[in-house]
Amino acid sequence: SNAGAAAAAFRNKWLAATLVARDVRPLIGQQNRARVKRTGSPLTHDFIARGGCTPMRHFNAVTATGTGVRIAEFTNWLGTGGLYPYSAMVKNIVPANTATVIWMPIDLMYCNPAPIITKTAAPPLTSAEVLGEILSFFGHSPGGLPVDVPTPAAAVFGARNYPNLSTFA
Repeated sequence: SNAGAAAAAFRNKWLAATLVARDVRPLIGQQNRARVKRTGSPLTHDFIARGGCTPMRHFNAVTATGTGVRIAEFTNWLGTGGLYPYSAMVKNIVPANTATVIWMPIDLMYCNPAPIITKTAAPPLTSAEVLGEILSFFGHSPGGLPVDVPTPAAAVFGARNYPNLSTFA
């Protein structure tokens, strides 16, 4: 990191992880739809980290350090755990601040249910489920089943040459 001592102190205290590489894919068998397996609380779901659609998404390769605990790991394509040291989710307890931090080097947007048999236009709500489990762990139950934000209907765009106005429906 080029951010210096302040960034290192923040990372060590709150995230308790070390950045090994900017892209975990070469370190986990070139998987672009990496299986993620839970290894600790609060997760109850395994999922797929979907990074293979254009543009390719890069998930950082990190390892838990210090007080950090890996609570989800990258597995091989069969779902076998314990092969790679990289964390897909880290939990860190910071007693001095009475704080617990849970974070992922994966954007929730790219979480799909495991296993994925076919690609779907609207994948099930794994992102919402993972977030719901984390919120519930912190005592903030969402008050029901997790739901996805509906995709708005496609906007209709039209243009005409005269009188040079664009219309949106």
